[in-house]
Amino acid sequence: MPDPQGAGSRPPSVTGPGAGPGADRSPVRAPVRSPVTIVIVVGLHAASVVRPHVLDTGAGVLRVRRAVQVDVRIPLERIGRVRRELRTSRERADGELTVDVGAQTSLTLELTEPVTHVSFFGRRREVRVVRCHADDADGLVRALAEARSALVRDA
Repeated sequence: MPDPQGAGSRPPSVTGPGAGPGADRSPVRAPVRSPVTIVIVVGLHAASVVRPHVLDTGAGVLRVRRAVQVDVRIPLERIGRVRRELRTSRERADGELTVDVGAQTSLTLELTEPVTHVSFFGRRREVRVVRCHADDADGLVRALAEARSALVRDA
């Protein structure tokens, strides 16, 4: 019995209303990601890697940073308490700044006096608690303790 669709033709496609002779029978393709999107994502990751938190004992400042969005300078004398504390991010609270990575923070800084955080778009707010992530939170806690004790000795 001969093939009713003819030799070499594709099987019919059922695509819903409007399917029939002359309907588009091309396969569904996943959207191709734009090269610009890939460059932006890689750039944001690189900015996070090359702009980590910095403890500058000479200037007596801890800079808490995340790429270009966050750069807060915290004078060491304003740090009242430092603790390693693994937390998942939660809703924002007045007076708190959360600089999380993967929705987690590993370090909490309680300040004796507020510092001003200026957002990427220029909005200013005072913060008394800073929660951030550090790859070596224990090492940063030790380094902050040493820097703060040296600051007290020198005073």
